[in-house]
Amino acid sequence: MMRRSKVHVAGIIFHAYNRGNNRETVFHDDADHTIFLMILEKAREKFDFRLYAFCLMPNHFHLLLEVGEIPLWKIMHWMQLKYAIYYNKRYDHTGHVFQERFKSTICAKNSYFLELLRYIHLNPVRAKLCDDVLDFRWSSAKAYFEPPGDIVVDVKFPLSIFAPDPENARTRLLEFFREGIGIDSNKTDPQKMTAQKLPSLNDILATISRETLINEQTIKSDSRQHPTARARKLFISSAYDRGHHPQAISAYLNCSLSTIYKSIKPTPA
Repeated sequence: MMRRSKVHVAGIIFHAYNRGNNRETVFHDDADHTIFLMILEKAREKFDFRLYAFCLMPNHFHLLLEVGEIPLWKIMHWMQLKYAIYYNKRYDHTGHVFQERFKSTICAKNSYFLELLRYIHLNPVRAKLCDDVLDFRWSSAKAYFEPPGDIVVDVKFPLSIFAPDPENARTRLLEFFREGIGIDSNKTDPQKMTAQKLPSLNDILATISRETLINEQTIKSDSRQHPTARARKLFISSAYDRGHHPQAISAYLNCSLSTIYKSIKPTPA
């Protein structure tokens, strides 16, 4: 059974991905790719989430999306079930099509968001399925440079990071994509980035305490006084931006996960 997240907060960005069962191929031809993308667009309309990126590789897929009121697990369950029904019927297949549990990481609207955007779109280039990021048919890369197609990708926010002018932003985004080809993919692989050495939560707290002139224990308390609450939120966002998992921050502050998620919820673009 698909594992459900215990906490849901609208506005959180996720990198969600899954592989074929036993790493088997799940997208064999154009028809398979097209059906999955039709399901993805129907899911976007049905569950009202923002889609920033997608990429369909032969045996797995990547999505970068911002959830609305519907939790991620429900979106993923619906999509994977719809595709499994199609796949099993077409190929006279029984059993799981995808691995039982999809994987996901939370992403703030910061540099990590851009690295994920690039990482997802460079998958086919690094797998030698194409020579250039814009040559691959089954990713959202072209959506950033061409008129909207059948799949509605929200390009406004990512482009706004690079420049206020859309044409200038597209030029800089394409440069950013292509610059990444020569970068070791391990440096932007979401599973490996979390393994990098992190500053301790104690060190981050000490820094916030010095900057705000508020005692460390006061920041860790449940005080709702404005200066303290602001310092606590600053600590949470700083810890998260430096790579600490929300559950670790929650345990450190002895507060609910919901409190953590609300503190790192992105500001609408």
